[in-house]
Amino acid sequence: MSGIVFDNNNKSKEHVMNRIIFFPISLFFLFSCADYDLLDEDNALPAVELSVKSVRDSTVTLSWTQCSDENFKNYKIYCDSSDVVDQGDKLVDSLSFAQDTVKSINTLAPATMYWFRVVLLSQQGKITPSNTVSAVTWLAWRSPQWKGDSAVALAYSKVRNVSVSGYRVFSDTTDNIDSADTVWARLPETDTAITVNDLDAGTKRWFRAYAMADTGYLAPSTTLSLAGWAFTQQEPEKQTDTSAILRWSKPKIALSGYKVFYATTSPVDTADSVKAELKASDTSWVIGNLAKGTVHLFKIYAIGSNGYIAWTREKGFKVE
Repeated sequence: MSGIVFDNNNKSKEHVMNRIIFFPISLFFLFSCADYDLLDEDNALPAVELSVKSVRDSTVTLSWTQCSDENFKNYKIYCDSSDVVDQGDKLVDSLSFAQDTVKSINTLAPATMYWFRVVLLSQQGKITPSNTVSAVTWLAWRSPQWKGDSAVALAYSKVRNVSVSGYRVFSDTTDNIDSADTVWARLPETDTAITVNDLDAGTKRWFRAYAMADTGYLAPSTTLSLAGWAFTQQEPEKQTDTSAILRWSKPKIALSGYKVFYATTSPVDTADSVKAELKASDTSWVIGNLAKGTVHLFKIYAIGSNGYIAWTREKGFKVE
């Protein structure tokens, strides 16, 4: 039933058409604005145009056109994990200055599709919703796990709230890495981990994963830098009850020397004690005065013109 009464006696064709058009439009506003029950064409503010300005792994920055109406009261920014965003969803912030038209939303989960909307509130309490926009936060890498001196396991977060067709992992020897670089791996949508083998000692390399959709690239990951591949350190050889000799292979890179770092708990890094500073030609070193009943751990760093360029896996033993 259309709800329209035709008067064929005195009404012109134009008048009848106006009545036919008016009723469906009224239904559209009634149902499409059901969540915005204060929407009133007479007092509502003009809608703003919302867009995504930038995206990172835990942050989405939004921007919108400024409201110049004198009845402006505030902007309310809403966020949800579905494509229907209204006042029942999470209120991110409320901004009371009309010139505030940029908002960064932090503490978001990585690799997740989010939807956003800005709602304008007038001095009379009437509201006007903006368009809805969406963004997928960047994928995040987990901590690399070395599987040997030249192999490492890499894993990244799986995309949520949107379908993906697969993932691609790109690699380069500079930090300006994107989808134009070498494809290191192509993975199905169920895989979020790879093992990288045959890494060259001392070669700095960056990785970046991209989630794929049927239409192209959906979202990138953060960039992962492995600041130097491990070169080989042998197991320490006991010399006496309180001394041992450390041996390592020479990296195939230009270097100015080595530093030997020491700790009694794992992991060993450059914040720990420096036990020795050695020449570039050295490939062994004897350490003495080791306390009994203690675990002693060592890690050797190769030094280049710009700092540490490669290092070994930590090795250690307990002096009984």
